[in-house]
Amino acid sequence: MSEHTTKPHGASMRRQRISSWIGGLLASIVLWGILTGWDPESWVVGLPITIGSAMLLDRFAHREAGGFDLVPAVRFAGYFAGSSIASGWDVARRVLSPRLNLEPGFLHYPVNLNSHRARTLFASTVNLIPGTLSVSYDGDVLLVHVFDSTQPNDGGLKKLESLIADVLRDSENRVGVNR
Repeated sequence: MSEHTTKPHGASMRRQRISSWIGGLLASIVLWGILTGWDPESWVVGLPITIGSAMLLDRFAHREAGGFDLVPAVRFAGYFAGSSIASGWDVARRVLSPRLNLEPGFLHYPVNLNSHRARTLFASTVNLIPGTLSVSYDGDVLLVHVFDSTQPNDGGLKKLESLIADVLRDSENRVGVNR
């Protein structure tokens, strides 16, 4: 009886994995097409690249602990892109303003990510968002230089931290766990 129940589960997992791979392939094809203007000549290079990227996405998406989840990765990428655009616009507006409206300062941000990989990704991502710079870790506290210390900068950092924990899907990376 238990043998009968494990086979459909395995078949279901295979169908889910094939469906996931096809979804990754279609997403890669659409992205390649958009990037190249759907130029037919680009597919000589594009087809192997899209198949390879679908295989990589599938491999990473189906790893157990230590891998990452694709849907949270897309959420993370969207949040990062939105934060980068908004922050870049804010920095440009402040720098080009006749009255340089900057209040630089430091923020001591308590990091709730436990793994080295998650903490490194967090600090590196903070560096890539305009107006912020990771300076150093002191234990569980990340020292961040910000353009405007009068603004509530920690809300964005908390959201970023939560997204990184979701992407890496490692239970030890859940914000607030083991603290």
